[in-house]
Amino acid sequence: MGRKGRAARFAAIKHAAGISWEPFNSSKEPSIIEVIACCNTYVWAIDNDTYVVLRKTKDGPEMAARGAWEEARPVWDILVLAHEQHHEILSQYGVPKMSHSAETTWIPFVPAGTVRIRETSCCGIYEWASQGGLFFVLQRTADGLLETARGQYRFARQKWDHLLEEHRKTHLPMVRKVGAQKRGRVKDTTSEAAE
Repeated sequence: MGRKGRAARFAAIKHAAGISWEPFNSSKEPSIIEVIACCNTYVWAIDNDTYVVLRKTKDGPEMAARGAWEEARPVWDILVLAHEQHHEILSQYGVPKMSHSAETTWIPFVPAGTVRIRETSCCGIYEWASQGGLFFVLQRTADGLLETARGQYRFARQKWDHLLEEHRKTHLPMVRKVGAQKRGRVKDTTSEAAE
């Protein structure tokens, strides 16, 4: 890691240490968008139509930021970066590194304005889209469209690339097997089991 990378990470940790937290009170459960998967402590969510950054504590949830996406998202990004740096430092002392890929949480997609579809997965289940300067991933389901990873290009693109890679790992082998069965190259054992 270069000097600039170390400086940026140090600045993120220093900034994260200065984030003030207050008790989080809400009339309903917030809709979770992302969670730092390794420890499940920090949460990026929507509560009453505003974005919030939360952390779970033994005394209950606490909030660091609430507001429009542009106001709350930088706080989330700094927390994720500082958390990664924290685990990187611990790994230097023999503590195993943990995964920091945030779990994919899907929320209902509510169209508002023009949506541009940039790319589509092989079968059309996933779509890489943009709207109003933000990027996100759409998923087609029987109940309608769901979205995840709404944000700036880099963040949303990482989620898109990860989802597409996972989709290819599970989807393409199945497609190849079904195609081979149709061509008579692979024996279909499911119909024999049913008899």
